[in-house]
Amino acid sequence: MESNTTKRFGCYMSTAPKWINSLLQKLCKPELLEEIEGDLQEYYELWTEEFGEKKANRMYIWHGLKFLRPFAIKNLNSINLYQIDMFIHYLKITFRNFSKHKSFSLINGIGLAISLACCILIGIYLKHELSYDRYLKNSDRIYRLSREFINTDGSTSIHLAHLAPPFAPYMRQDFPEMEAITQFDVFSTTLVIDGKEHWQPNIALADNYFFQVFPFEFISGDPSTALENPGSLVLTEKTAMRYFGKLDVLGESFQFGPEISLMITGVIKDMPENTHFSLEMLADFSFAELNYGGRENMMQAWAENNLSTYFLLKEGASIKEIEKRFPDFFTNHMNEKANDWTALHTQNIRDIHLYSHLDGETWTNGDIVHVYTFSAIGLLILVISIINYINLTTAMSIQRSKEVGLRKVMGAVRSGLVTQFMTESLVMVFLSIGLGFILAFFALPYLRNFTGNAYVFGTTEIIQTLGVITLAGILIGLVSGAYPAMVISKFKPIHALKSNFTGIGAVGFRRVLVIIQFSISSILILCTILVFEQLSFMNNKSLGFDKEQMLILFLNDDARHNSDAFKESLLNHSSILSYGLSNSVPSSRLTSFSGVKTEVDGDMVEPKTVIKNIRVDESFIPNYGINLVAGRNFDPDIRTDSVAFILNQAAVNMIGWTSDEDAIHKALQYGGKEGPVIGVIEDIHFESLQSKIVPMIFFIPDESLQVLSIKMEGEKLTETMNYIEDQWYEFFPDLPIDYQFLDERFRSLYETENKRAQLFTGLSLVAIFIASLGLFGLASFTVSRRTREVGIRKALGASINQVLLILSKEFLILVSISLLVGFPIAFFFSEAWLDNYAYRITIGFLPFVVTSLICLAMAFAAISFKTVRTAKDNPVKSLRYE
Repeated sequence: MESNTTKRFGCYMSTAPKWINSLLQKLCKPELLEEIEGDLQEYYELWTEEFGEKKANRMYIWHGLKFLRPFAIKNLNSINLYQIDMFIHYLKITFRNFSKHKSFSLINGIGLAISLACCILIGIYLKHELSYDRYLKNSDRIYRLSREFINTDGSTSIHLAHLAPPFAPYMRQDFPEMEAITQFDVFSTTLVIDGKEHWQPNIALADNYFFQVFPFEFISGDPSTALENPGSLVLTEKTAMRYFGKLDVLGESFQFGPEISLMITGVIKDMPENTHFSLEMLADFSFAELNYGGRENMMQAWAENNLSTYFLLKEGASIKEIEKRFPDFFTNHMNEKANDWTALHTQNIRDIHLYSHLDGETWTNGDIVHVYTFSAIGLLILVISIINYINLTTAMSIQRSKEVGLRKVMGAVRSGLVTQFMTESLVMVFLSIGLGFILAFFALPYLRNFTGNAYVFGTTEIIQTLGVITLAGILIGLVSGAYPAMVISKFKPIHALKSNFTGIGAVGFRRVLVIIQFSISSILILCTILVFEQLSFMNNKSLGFDKEQMLILFLNDDARHNSDAFKESLLNHSSILSYGLSNSVPSSRLTSFSGVKTEVDGDMVEPKTVIKNIRVDESFIPNYGINLVAGRNFDPDIRTDSVAFILNQAAVNMIGWTSDEDAIHKALQYGGKEGPVIGVIEDIHFESLQSKIVPMIFFIPDESLQVLSIKMEGEKLTETMNYIEDQWYEFFPDLPIDYQFLDERFRSLYETENKRAQLFTGLSLVAIFIASLGLFGLASFTVSRRTREVGIRKALGASINQVLLILSKEFLILVSISLLVGFPIAFFFSEAWLDNYAYRITIGFLPFVVTSLICLAMAFAAISFKTVRTAKDNPVKSLRYE
């Protein structure tokens, strides 16, 4: 490639990097230099012709550095020994100063080390979050399909992460740009092996295209046929070791319940932790087809959206062109009007973990907001520690004024002094890096245990981290050392050698830095308080039903069809108060809905948004203590209640009926049923408080229900649980029991938020600690400079409190100003964060008061430690100071 910018008059002007020439001139033997430079220039012109200017520059640097070998290097004696001596001298002075001012050096070093350890740990967390699904070959061409349902007013009623079964087979025919498309259903169950129960999560029923889209490494078996035949089963290596104690299990049978036996056709490597889906077993898709009553029925099930569907885009194909043809797909396979109420979307697999929060996500995803938040916190902590260094170094400069003045008198130039102070800064930073690295290394296991993530920090990661942190250390050293070096080296000898020299112009700058430090601290503290207030609000808010001592028992097919006698037996125990059946329980996502028409002014009309359904028996509403605000509950003695409906208040308001009572006896069509509305319940928080209460409808289905909610008394819980288990195995001796407590399910909804809040709190405490550490150092310095003044004031009758007030006043004023600066910023970001919650706290006055008290208390404690000791000293001793 020819570059017009470099070729002039038929030859190339040298645009090669000049710094490499300078380096060669300094280090190479003079007799070889001309030949080296000439050869490099000739090759540079050839490389520019062949590869272009950018690559030629990189090759020029690489080959130039390769000349720095023993045969070409000058003798060490010929290098300027004066510079080496000066550098050694700078190091001696540096360590002498560290030794002379131990307390200030420790404050600087510890602050920097802690902040760098935090940055390393945050960096490990960020690397893990940003690496999701990138390990997959062709991850840039793997996409997930999602389905949106649209209300009549154009708004989104629900956006599902899953598709219905017919989509994948039809898209395989209609979109040749898709190299492969696969679908799978995920579930968990309890397996009984050799008489022992094993809870087995993350089982997928997947079609034979799965390994074409996801090329997981096989230990044994053939990826192209592993899931081809009915009864095929693929295990991960960990699962194979758990059940068989070996990896050579090809051809072994695996019992799935009393009647289903599968043959192991493959063993794959464990899926890495940084994947947005984690599977441990894959069975062939024929079992999913059986659940739909066969393949023919499955291909008509356009409303059963429960299959994860992914495809691999062909190389060179355009995802935009595929998306443009989705409307035609609906027209061809459903009808023309389908595009009015549903739509398809694509997501690249690398974006799912941090950017996808769709309805029905099988696994909990991360959030890009948290990546930004923790990045900002790490940076702020680092800024606080850098401010500490600048503040303390410029303050200490007064004590070094005579040293600087004497050096200048002896002939030192300003550039030499700047180099010396920059050297001190870099040495401090790199010592802190070493300590910070050790702290991070020992803290990493605790972070792993706390988050539950196995963050990888092997040799490769350590080398990468050292490389990054070395570059960052140089930058931090230059940034933190630049201002003090410039200030100190600016002292004029005639002023610096005077005993009453007080420094030049740095006091105001230090005050500004203190304000910045405590502004950051106040922002973090206030945000932490508000995060915990919101979490406390979510954990304690009344949900509109009773969730305490509610046991959720899951019934499989055998149990759900033969559970009447079992349920009646439960009521024989005095601590079991009631039970109710449903297809879903509070804390679950509401994803099921059907077409609806309601009676409005005598006409049957379609409402503007969908109504989510809960299929229940007549005991469900009283069992949960849900309040009926109009009408009545289902009555088993009234035959027509099998087609009756109960709504929540949100549904009544959405439909447009004038009141809850107005809804009673109105006609309603829903999911093939037609009957009257017989009751209206108070709005309840069926889902997480992050979601708004949506219109809901309750009805009794024709089929049996699979979730049994058992209300128990709080006392004798263990005895009651033992009784329930005994009854279960008496009625279903071959079936494992599977249950959860409802309050634990709700706690698990906020578990991730709770852990992030605790991390946020920990980092905020680190920030305020480092800021206080800096203030302690600054206060100690100020007090030591005013020791004589304290002695005089005490000799004239001042009390300890008066002295303390005088010395603390300036710092407390600075902290107060920082609160005024920090509060509006914290309020802005907190409001933006709280807006993500459908139900949230209102920011009151109290968090601001508490934050102010914490900041002032921390600052006062830091200041008073040294101040009180000085104020208590004998005035005679103070007056003899210096």
